[in-house]
Amino acid sequence: RILPAALDKHLLTVSLTCVKRGNFRPGSHIYYVERLHDEPASPDPVYGSEDRYPVVGYLTSGNYCPNSGKGGGVALILAGIFKKVRERCGALLVRNTTSKQYRFVEARLIF
Repeated sequence: RILPAALDKHLLTVSLTCVKRGNFRPGSHIYYVERLHDEPASPDPVYGSEDRYPVVGYLTSGNYCPNSGKGGGVALILAGIFKKVRERCGALLVRNTTSKQYRFVEARLIF
């Protein structure tokens, strides 16, 4: 299923939480990776160059929570991509601008 082009251009505000340990900074890029329906997302970090995956948003605020030991933040992402993630057609990754390490994140829509 493909969303109309206009819907893909709308931005949604979401809350992101790192699946494993990690720290996010404001301005970090959010990437999208497609996967098969029966293939679970690996929680382990992925390494690579910044053009490995398409950019679908960015963090507006990010920090580390010592209680959970995980990074988190608020981000803006494309509405069409959020829908694909909710349907488990893909996963979101975050990479700080000074790093080559991508981290898997979970996203929740903020109302």
